[in-house]
Amino acid sequence: MRSRPSRFPGPGAEDVLVAPDGRILVCDAHRGLLALDPATGELETLLTEVDGDRLLFTNNAAVMPDGTIWFSDSSRVWPIEEWKNDLIEHTCTGRLLRRTPDGMVTTVVDRLCFANGVALTAEMDAVLVAETGTRTIRRVALGADGSPRATTTWAEDLAFDATRWHLATGVREHDGRVWLGSLVEPAIAWSDALVDHP
Repeated sequence: MRSRPSRFPGPGAEDVLVAPDGRILVCDAHRGLLALDPATGELETLLTEVDGDRLLFTNNAAVMPDGTIWFSDSSRVWPIEEWKNDLIEHTCTGRLLRRTPDGMVTTVVDRLCFANGVALTAEMDAVLVAETGTRTIRRVALGADGSPRATTTWAEDLAFDATRWHLATGVREHDGRVWLGSLVEPAIAWSDALVDHP
């Protein structure tokens, strides 16, 4: 898709980070995965759908030195304005996606219960994705060439016992440490009780 001049992304921008080529990558919950050239102001739409499914809720990303982008699409059912509905219904339609520098896109982990924060380890040997609906962090091991290997559970039941706040909403790697972010409100406690009762 050709790039076009545009203003900086609006309120749908969920995550912004700098790519190795100097462009600013934007996860726009409404418009998909974007790349902004700060020198020219041109905004390129990198991706709006994967495997025939529209990117309904592009959320968070991490980029490797070679330009490979790992990013999350939180839900294929509910948009950002109605994110709580996804947690209540427990749709588990989120996914972790990988876009290589040649533009090839693959779904690496599917059926995530609200895929959220994404981070690469300092060693670049794994990518982590927060699964907010289950208060879990998933880990995808990476081969020497950066290709995905086995997916395992890295951390689970990430909630404060007293308030049951969602802790696994965001994840970032910094100085070899993984930082988790939390929502500013308690999790909807009864949403857990509804999981087995459609």
